[in-house]
Amino acid sequence: MTASSLLVNFRLEPSTPVRVHWLATDGTPTDGYKAQVVAILLGGARLAMDGSAILEQVVSDPLGGVNDFLVTFTGMVGFAPTHADRPHVEGIAADGSTIEYELTFVHAESGRIASEGTDYKVTDRPRATARKL
Repeated sequence: MTASSLLVNFRLEPSTPVRVHWLATDGTPTDGYKAQVVAILLGGARLAMDGSAILEQVVSDPLGGVNDFLVTFTGMVGFAPTHADRPHVEGIAADGSTIEYELTFVHAESGRIASEGTDYKVTDRPRATARKL
């Protein structure tokens, strides 16, 4: 019997968003920069994410200042039986496992990648979940 592809949902809930304080002056995450989850960190493994694999949502933080933003994300990624990361995702629980992630911001026009600490500061980075479907 041939193993089938494994579908995994990666998600950061709106109730526990990443909180970002923006410092750059050439745009913001809602105007000029796009938030991008570039990797999922799972049990010591780094799973690189394609730019279209995860959908990020950014809004102004209603409890913060004018340069404060909230980021959440969700995405479905399929892992074929021969995918190099398949052994790592096999360990994800069907009812969910906590994960870490790498988040960056890319300027839509120039392609410049914002630098954490210089262009923005993450003030709260909660863990996300991964769930096998």
